[in-house]
Amino acid sequence: MKPEVVICHSGWNDLCLGLGCDPVLLAEYHISYLYQFEEWAKILHGTHEGSANPGRPLKILNAPEDVVEAWLSRIKQFADLVSGMGSQCFLGLQPAACSKSEMHPNEKAIIERGANNPDLRLAFEKMPALLDMASLRLEESDIDPNRRIDFHDSFRAYDGTCELFADRVHCWPEGDEIIARGYAELIWRS
Repeated sequence: MKPEVVICHSGWNDLCLGLGCDPVLLAEYHISYLYQFEEWAKILHGTHEGSANPGRPLKILNAPEDVVEAWLSRIKQFADLVSGMGSQCFLGLQPAACSKSEMHPNEKAIIERGANNPDLRLAFEKMPALLDMASLRLEESDIDPNRRIDFHDSFRAYDGTCELFADRVHCWPEGDEIIARGYAELIWRS
């Protein structure tokens, strides 16, 4: 299989979950992962003590700068891998509801309902600053501007009069259409 075009639309999961990954794996190897995988590994190896679903909250173990650098390193690595196969790779930083200049009342209500999520509350609080930092680092990076798009930045143009997000990060069809148009313009320009 050799696709002509590959799109890597990323950011939220890498940044949010990177806060709670093993600090050595994140800082030295730029690996971020779903924190529950550590518990799953213990269960698979028969070393887990306690509930099979511990439901522990994500503990913040890593500095935001390390999390953003790990994300940037991995998307660059992915782009190199795709390019090495002879395909074109386009990278995009995902938008989130907090990317907008102002949220629609329904978006605010969804965020408020999820604000007390015990597993991810602390990480969610850090996400606006992490996305801002990722946006800045993407802009400063050596990634070809004709191969990247920053939806976190471009979604600042939208205010509370339009409802684009079904939750913190997943769009309604109207938001997906904006993203699709952004990638189409990027691809056709290259």
